[in-house]
Amino acid sequence: AYVFLGQSNFHAAGIALSTNMPTYVLDPYFNEVREVTEFAQKLKKKATLAIYKAAEAQTFGIIIGLKEGQLSKVFALKFKNELEKEGKTVQLFALTDITNERLKNLKGIDAFIQVACPRISTDNQFDKPVLSTPQANALLKILRHESIEGYLEIPHWL
Repeated sequence: AYVFLGQSNFHAAGIALSTNMPTYVLDPYFNEVREVTEFAQKLKKKATLAIYKAAEAQTFGIIIGLKEGQLSKVFALKFKNELEKEGKTVQLFALTDITNERLKNLKGIDAFIQVACPRISTDNQFDKPVLSTPQANALLKILRHESIEGYLEIPHWL
């Protein structure tokens, strides 16, 4: 098992997903211990469903975040090139705030990939699939008829 010292269920869930091990939050602010494995599995189900919905899309919007630390042009261009190789139409966008209301204004897009922050895709509700970088990598595998088993497990972090 793993123990995360802090308050963030999200970051602890990331540990649980990347290690596939039971994970606990040792929260010094609220003086409590929380188990987050079930929460992490719910995030994984939501993320996986979005990937399979996006696999049916023909037109993708790739969003580059404009906030400090979120400007990942290299990943955006990588996904653009890879999706175009799979016959998809791709448009690039740059946004400061990635919200459902903002995305509703972008017409003709079936699904989105945002390379700004993984939390955007899991912490918010969107009308269309909005994938994070790990989800987008899994999407490319699906389009190539490859397995996505363990797509959130990242052993090199350990």
